[in-house]
Amino acid sequence: MKKIIAFASVLLLGAFLASASWAGSIVTPKMALERFEVTDYDGFWFFDKATRPTRGEAGEHGAPLSVSFIFLVENPNTHAISLKGASFSAVFDGFDLMKVKSRDVFWLPPGKTVRVRMNGHITASTAFGKISASMEGTGAGRGLSPWEAVEAVYKGAAARDIEMEIREGRFEFTDGARSIVAPFSQVLTPPKPGEQAPPDKATPKPAEKGKSKPAPKPVKPGK
Repeated sequence: MKKIIAFASVLLLGAFLASASWAGSIVTPKMALERFEVTDYDGFWFFDKATRPTRGEAGEHGAPLSVSFIFLVENPNTHAISLKGASFSAVFDGFDLMKVKSRDVFWLPPGKTVRVRMNGHITASTAFGKISASMEGTGAGRGLSPWEAVEAVYKGAAARDIEMEIREGRFEFTDGARSIVAPFSQVLTPPKPGEQAPPDKATPKPAEKGKSKPAPKPVKPGK
């Protein structure tokens, strides 16, 4: 009986040491911001409570702007881990406009790269407040009024013709036994004149004009 207990203790100790070694071997994943996509854009507009809407109640309402941030996350570990939370600031044209927090869990298989999507949202009225405070605090106006700067951000983001920066990124990874927090920051610059922004990989490639297949010739009876 004592031998059985001793043997079981050895097995438990070995399992504990293996688990501790496995948990302690987390290597920080490699991350990159692949692109951002504007997922909700209805133009740029704002009206105050003095403006009577065609339908609904009057008030101060600004155009929405929803953005998805697509990250590539590579797991260099020999075992699976998960991304269990993230937070970062999204800065457009130098203005800190979105605070993004995600508690979604993303499974990262060993040695694989996973595309991770996180979403941010703002309205024109909220952007106006943030940009006004930024201009007042830093004097960064670049010759634009706050509303002109908001309009430039909206139109630039929709066309992906604007500098976008991730600041103060914190990405939390876990293997079930231990967690690590990795900092992250990156700047995406707009394409140079004459270049085109890379197409969204989720968007099917349109058919090329002038290269459509000709219609099949009609078959005569008896042939």
